Amino acid sequence: MIWLLVRDFVQSLAQQDVKLLTSTIDESIESHVMAFMVEESRKQGKIMKIKM
Repeated sequence: MIWLLVRDFVQSLAQQDVKLLTSTIDESIESHVMAFMVEESRKQGKIMKIKM
């Protein structure tokens, strides 16, 4: 899976075409925030609110 992301990134750079990327920066940030909050929820044993 990671190789597909790397491939898309390299192709996007080489062709200078952001449409080749599999996700936008906003989508990437959102998924990272969710992952961090899931881990925080696990550590604290409670539901965490996410403000986007």
